[in-house]
Amino acid sequence: MMRHWFFFAIALCFFPIPSVTEGAEKVALLIGNNRYEHGIPLQNAVNDAKAVAARLEAGGWDVTLLEDAGAREMRAGLGAISENGGAAKMVMVFFAGHGIESKGENYLLPVDAELESVYDLDAEAIGLAQVMKALGQSGIPLKTVVLDCCRNNPLPSRSWLRDRGNAGLAEVAKDELPSGSLLIFSAAAGKTAPDGQGENSPFTTAFSSALGEGGSLMKIVTTTTQTLQRDFFVRFDDSSRSLVALNSTVIVPVAGGSGGGSAESAEMAELRRRIAEMEASLAATETQSRTSPGDRVVPDMGDVDGQDVVPTVTKIEGEYGGGREMDGTQAGEVRSFGGIEMVWCPPTGEKGFLMGSPETEELRRNDEVQHLVILTKGFWLAKTECTQGQWESVMGSNPSYHEGSKNLPVENVNWDDVQKWLAAMNARQPLPGGWKWVLPTEAQWEYACRSGTETATAFGDSLSSLQANFAGDSPYGAAKAGPDLGKTVQVASYPGNRWGIHDMHGNVWEWCSDWQGGNYDQDGQRDPRGPARGSVRVYRGGGWLLSGEFCRSADRSGNIPGLQRYGGLGFRPALIAEF
Repeated sequence: MMRHWFFFAIALCFFPIPSVTEGAEKVALLIGNNRYEHGIPLQNAVNDAKAVAARLEAGGWDVTLLEDAGAREMRAGLGAISENGGAAKMVMVFFAGHGIESKGENYLLPVDAELESVYDLDAEAIGLAQVMKALGQSGIPLKTVVLDCCRNNPLPSRSWLRDRGNAGLAEVAKDELPSGSLLIFSAAAGKTAPDGQGENSPFTTAFSSALGEGGSLMKIVTTTTQTLQRDFFVRFDDSSRSLVALNSTVIVPVAGGSGGGSAESAEMAELRRRIAEMEASLAATETQSRTSPGDRVVPDMGDVDGQDVVPTVTKIEGEYGGGREMDGTQAGEVRSFGGIEMVWCPPTGEKGFLMGSPETEELRRNDEVQHLVILTKGFWLAKTECTQGQWESVMGSNPSYHEGSKNLPVENVNWDDVQKWLAAMNARQPLPGGWKWVLPTEAQWEYACRSGTETATAFGDSLSSLQANFAGDSPYGAAKAGPDLGKTVQVASYPGNRWGIHDMHGNVWEWCSDWQGGNYDQDGQRDPRGPARGSVRVYRGGGWLLSGEFCRSADRSGNIPGLQRYGGLGFRPALIAEF
């Protein structure tokens, strides 16, 4: 039940201490401050806190709402979470009001804050560091702080603030966050956010709308970005526990009732046990010679759910020569460019291919409308995900979380990072005839993933973790539960699809070139490239962290191109003719 607390000069002896309901799994503290006694009042902060509170309460959260709260009230609310929230699994603190930065530290202003000088901040305001410390002491595994503040100079009469202007909040380093936490500012670090002319601020309008659609925290962030059409500051602790929770745990049920299995999958991914037999098999594979992916011995997986998981592939090996045509001769042909094995994906012809998923596909999402796409040009796609060795040979360093072999996929790279690698390859390994090193478009990626199939995956309408590296306790379709390795594995450790392309399902998500959105579902598109601009870039394919449903050929996801890095997100390069 939502509890409203109204505080105006209440004596301490009558002060009602906020509490956390015993047994609550999801607890939230929401603060909206409009009526500043010593500064400029705001119009929408209380409305903003109410809007988010309503969304969370509808999603089953135990919500405490503070309106126009003073310093004591704000500290008491944080104290209640810190001392009594240990049984909960998730906590969210949302603050709408005035916030300022001083000497690299961020502060949230209670309505009774009286700041004559910078030295009053620690006594009169609530430091963001205090908030994070309280959450860290709570024992709650998943912690989110959302700050919709820095709307204008709160105290224009104070020269120490007027002279410095209002530069927004200071950036927070990830090592300043307690484990399992996500921090969101409504504007980029050093920037201000508008209060808005309607009932809510632009940020809260977008954020509460995203909560209404439901899903994981990362989905909420992505949807907010798409609605707001601008970037804002997001920082998260990057431990494996956090990555699983942020990307998988459903914090609000998905609108329409779909997606309910994700929360269970996250818990299973968090707790499931390592399968010793599969670990031993992969460890043996890692000791084999890795001179060429095509020479590797893939463990015999046999039949999985009655399906032959090892397709027949026709290959033509050999280094590209200057006088040889760039076009391939047949699907599945393999050539080496710049030391990277690439697979030929031929044009579709006028028959095209069906992109997206039919309405009958299990666990499909609304953004996967099935439609005909025609690709008029063939392209080359890397046989495997870009490896750490391939990345390091170009960039001179390895950003990956999972290390131990040059043949593990590179990860922890955002879209902008990948563009630097591609630019370096185009400079070091130039190609003739207008061909370039690029990321595949979303349509090219799905076409190559399907490799002529129309089922949910390239291996049929089910997927086992014997066929791809994902959270094996949550297989897709009728497949049986399998091993969950809890990490990336060396590329080409699993069978390729019909064209001999490996790991299009699972291991790591793969960036595509497209902005997300636009006319995705328009029938009969020729060589679609997505919208001309946007806030979120697409990635595809699922990964080791998540369940089998995210590995489906049609599944779509994405994030802010200059932001999103984590240990389950990599890429594979493509070669296309730009003429």
